Parts: sequence; structure tokens; C-alpha cells
Amino acid sequence: MTLEKISRRFLERHPADAVRIIEQLDEDERSALIKTLEPVTAAAMLQAMTPADAAACLALMAPARSVPVLGHMPTGFAAACLRRLPGDERRAVLVEAGAGDELKQVRTLLSFPPDVVGALMDPDSAAVQEQMSCNEAVEFARRYPEKLRNVIYVVNGDNVLTGRLEARDLLILQTRSSIHSAMKPVQYSLNARAYLHNVRDNPGWEHFEDLPVVDYHGTYLGSLNRETFLQALAQADVTAISADQPKEILIGLAETFLNTCSELLFPNKK
Repeated sequence: MTLEKISRRFLERHPADAVRIIEQLDEDERSALIKTLEPVTAAAMLQAMTPADAAACLALMAPARSVPVLGHMPTGFAAACLRRLPGDERRAVLVEAGAGDELKQVRTLLSFPPDVVGALMDPDSAAVQEQMSCNEAVEFARRYPEKLRNVIYVVNGDNVLTGRLEARDLLILQTRSSIHSAMKPVQYSLNARAYLHNVRDNPGWEHFEDLPVVDYHGTYLGSLNRETFLQALAQADVTAISADQPKEILIGLAETFLNTCSELLFPNKK
């Protein structure tokens, strides 16, 4: 086995460990290496990076190469990477993807500003039709386990959120009765256009790990995980603090200057 094959085998089996090696390469070496990897391996490796570093690697790929790599990433991470690409490069990737399903959910997240709920939601979160039987819902859960969360949301024929089911309830609801008769009301939801800071105190976070996301008409769009939300909120707070530091420094200097002038002009004033 050649050294090149050994190196590629290591990358395929240990993508997270390989990141430390890749970070030491220059741009040309990194580009050459990434081109040798299968899309699923490249995606696993990029997921071990920060979205900013992963985006820098994506920028080294041609759009035809980056689309399948993004397709193997979780939707939220893929969207975070694309947001960090320059506008022209991001558009080139989306044009290459076309109108197919490969990056459809990523497009949904990118359609929202980065500081609102819709940009962070999971559009793959499961929803079932209320006219389905409980048996059909169980079959859905078996066929699409990757779409299951702690709560399964229920929608009507217009995709409007109408209720919820606890995932554990599916184990005891294997009957011919309809989902509508077994579902529970939705007490808490988030508007997709709401700013992150405005939903910080939603009481639903005290009861659920995920909250449903809807538009102004109540149409179900996905769900938002509490941990994902808190991480994004913490990052937004850090960014805000960093942005305000120069302003605070200037204000401090101005106050010092005014105090010094006051002491010089009015030395006896207390």
C-alpha cells in the first residue's frame, strides 16, 4: 500500500484527528488533499472543524465538488458553512445544486437572516398528518428514525401545526385510532421570524428540549433544539461584546479627557 493510500485511509477512519494535521498544511496542499477524499469522508472531516474553517476548505473546492460534500453534512452545519462563503461563491454552489432535493433544506435555512429562529431550526424534524392512524405513525417512525425527536408534531392537510405526540407514546398507540384522537395540544411554539434574543425567555424551554417553529399562519416549518439555540445565543452575545469594546474604550477615553479638562479649568471645584 502506498503512502498516499495509507494517508487517505487514516483520514477516512479518523476524520476528527486528521483535522489537526490538515490545519498545518498550506492552502495548495490542503486543496490537493481534499480533492482525493470521497464526499462522505470530506464531510466528516469538515464537521470536525468550526464552520468558518470548514467554509475556508469548501472555498478551495469547485462547486461541483462541494455540493455532494455539503449533502453529507447535517443541514444546520451545511447552512452555517455556506453563510461564511463570499456571496458569489455561495450563489455558485447553490446554482450547481440546482432545484433538486440535495440542498433543499439548506436553502430553507439560508432564506432566513442569521439572527432569527428560522436560520437555526431543523427542517427535517418529523411531522405527521392528523388523519393518519396511530399504526401509520408507528410505521413512519420505523421508516424514518433519523427524523424522530422527543416530540412528533402533528399537522393538518394545510400543514398547519395542530398538535403533538410524545415519541414514547408511539409504543402504546399501535391501534387503528387516528392521530387526531391521541394527540396533545401544542402549548409553546416559536415564530420563524422571531429574533433569537426575543425567544430567550419562552417558557417552553423549561419543559421541552425542542420547540416547534411556525410561520405567521401557523404553518409548521421545523423545530429548534434548546442546546442549538443556547449555543447560538452565547456566540451572538460574545460577538456583541466584541463589537461594543471599541465603543466602550472611546467612551472611557472621552470621560477621562473631560474629567482632566474640568480639573484644569476649575481646580478648586469639588
